[in-house]
Amino acid sequence: MSSILKNMKFTGLDDAAKAGLVPLEDLVTGKDGLAAAFCHMMFIRDAVIKLCDKKETFSPALSRQLNVLNELDIMIDASICCNVMIKEGVNAKFAQLNETRPDGEKLLLLTITSEEKEIYAAAQQIKDRAQAANINVSGYFDPAQIAADIIGCSNEFNQKNQRKARVEASDRVTFVRDTDDTLYVLGIKRIFAPGEKKFAFPGGFKEVQESFAKAAMREGDEEVGGMDQLKTFATEYSELPVYETFYWDPRGLGPHGFRNGGIFEYITISA
Repeated sequence: MSSILKNMKFTGLDDAAKAGLVPLEDLVTGKDGLAAAFCHMMFIRDAVIKLCDKKETFSPALSRQLNVLNELDIMIDASICCNVMIKEGVNAKFAQLNETRPDGEKLLLLTITSEEKEIYAAAQQIKDRAQAANINVSGYFDPAQIAADIIGCSNEFNQKNQRKARVEASDRVTFVRDTDDTLYVLGIKRIFAPGEKKFAFPGGFKEVQESFAKAAMREGDEEVGGMDQLKTFATEYSELPVYETFYWDPRGLGPHGFRNGGIFEYITISA
């Protein structure tokens, strides 16, 4: 890491325990069990594709870091498996609570689609693919982490705040290209479920009539202290795809699924 980045200090704000730069390669390979919350690996894949589509001649080092679509597909499948396990636990808790709730106050269960079931049924194959690709998906299958997320995703807050429509949320995805062409990803360590203590992009729920891009930029400033340190460097912005899914977020408050979008911020550090 260059001295420029080493001298930058980022702090976690709001529901972020900490914030900082993580090598893209560490996320892609799951180094030391590193895992991303939600389905944030899908946004990493989108960002990598955007960079690959740039009409630019990359150095060998940068090209190697971007040649990871196979690994990312494995990580995405693993994250979906993780969310299915959490949702199954949330549904079991809600079904138990519904036994003593009056008809007008019963909790809605989370949808687990046929696509999710098919991916989860292939969990062992996903682990085998990861082993063959020399990547670590253990962070997505950690029983203790999943048990903690089930508790957090089915707590009283989620029970009292079940939404009547799809929940809209947005994330700020920031890639930083260092002077030696190493790619870093700016993220946070989450305080709350899902993904307590996992890597995540700063993000949150959209406000009424707020665009995904505006929400992403606002959430980034609210959850990461020190973003201003990057403003002096060349930055490119582009909007990320909007995903309408049931598998992105396993929180009990979203029985009708989620719409997730965001902004991709590509920053090039220069001496």
